[in-house]
Amino acid sequence: MVDLDGVLADMTPFEHILGQPREPSADKWREFFSNADHAPLIDAGRRLVTNICSAGYGYIVSTTRPHWTHRRTMRWIRAQPLPAPVGLYTRSRRHHPYTVTALDTKIDHITQARFIARLDLVTMLYIDDEAKIVTALRGAGAPAELSASIGALQSDELCPLVEEYRQASQRRHYANT
Repeated sequence: MVDLDGVLADMTPFEHILGQPREPSADKWREFFSNADHAPLIDAGRRLVTNICSAGYGYIVSTTRPHWTHRRTMRWIRAQPLPAPVGLYTRSRRHHPYTVTALDTKIDHITQARFIARLDLVTMLYIDDEAKIVTALRGAGAPAELSASIGALQSDELCPLVEEYRQASQRRHYANT
């Protein structure tokens, strides 16, 4: 599972729209996300997911963007020179941006992926650009890596890391059955 903003998409050119308040208005957020089609692709993220797919694995894109951006976000992903993701998880309709944290949304995405894949013993690994999120995800029992830490790994270097997480996922699965 790969975080969208900060790993694949660079939304920093549009952050000025949100202004200085701690909680921008809904109109400001709508204006901000209306620019999502124009976000530059982060080349390191492109290389990372290309290498993940070259190593024989798929990926899901996870974002804390609101649910109403799903179509626009998929359009952006398809327009990029990226291998096609297995899926896209956005913030749930029930996750209001001011009451549910980004961390809680990402944990929800991991939980959904685990539930959907519980019979197929897939590797669960969340890749994020924020160290505090990676630390918190690990603290919540979710395997997570900082994109900057693994972004330069080639396909053959990613395999041992992914296999380590695959084995850990299998151990967790069998321990709970």
